[in-house]
Amino acid sequence: MNRNLSDLYSTHASITHQSHLAHSYVLGLYALLERLKNSFPDILFESCSSGGNRFDLGMLYYMPQTWTSDNTDSFERLKIQQGTSLAYPLSSISNHVSDDVSHQVLRHTPLETRFNVACFGVLGYELDLRKRSRFDVKVMKAQIAFYKQHRTLFQTGRLYELQSDEGYQFMVVSADKTKAILGLFQGLMPVNPGHQTVKLKGLDPNKTYHIQNRKQYENIKRFGALSQHALPIKLKPHGMLFNWISNIYRFEVERFETTLSGETLMNQGLHLSPRFTGTGHHASMRLMPDFSSRLYVIKETHDGDTI
Repeated sequence: MNRNLSDLYSTHASITHQSHLAHSYVLGLYALLERLKNSFPDILFESCSSGGNRFDLGMLYYMPQTWTSDNTDSFERLKIQQGTSLAYPLSSISNHVSDDVSHQVLRHTPLETRFNVACFGVLGYELDLRKRSRFDVKVMKAQIAFYKQHRTLFQTGRLYELQSDEGYQFMVVSADKTKAILGLFQGLMPVNPGHQTVKLKGLDPNKTYHIQNRKQYENIKRFGALSQHALPIKLKPHGMLFNWISNIYRFEVERFETTLSGETLMNQGLHLSPRFTGTGHHASMRLMPDFSSRLYVIKETHDGDTI
């Protein structure tokens, strides 16, 4: 049922009704789904669009979420989810964190980026948990806890696409405009990038908001020989001891925190921490290798003065 049908013919239909077969088939499919839904009301069925292009309102009546595409490469999914969200709510868009290397393009994207992309909708994991490192398991547990905390916002908030010359920028805002989450997704890291400012949308200009980035982690394997400059001891890159430490040590990214008015955030923008440019790394600097990403949690606050 989940593929395009061609060259249709039925020995049970007359010659004049052969052109009706595609329509009759869909009506038959709906009748079957109606029986399934009524017989198993506590089961949440998910349909699939990849095989048969069936991400439509008819299927959503019976199955309230749809597998958006078999292309699970996180950078490709940004385009797929962006287009799908123009017509369908986030609660219907099913997204999965896939394995380390994309099956479609053989691209490696960080585990944190795969999660940050997938959480704009219905989150899932599609990988072999038995083959995950201790580092991955710890990170995924933290990811799931974060998603559960903000699940209602990710699935029912209003999605905005922000203007950007660097990758993608999405923002989801609650109906009462008291909470929002900003997602920044970078493609290839430019050399000597300029200062980055993001103008937000959908907030209340009269409210004051506290902004803080989600706690994320990098695996030190990603830095190779450069890790010798960040660790207190010198290790042979990719040696046995180095690999052992990389499985238990979570290198936390920079912490960013500020308080601003909604008017400032939408008109002047959010001024982000500087990105690493080759020298002078410090605790507040963003390490943003290729295909990195960040999530920023934005909440209304009544404490303190607006900065």
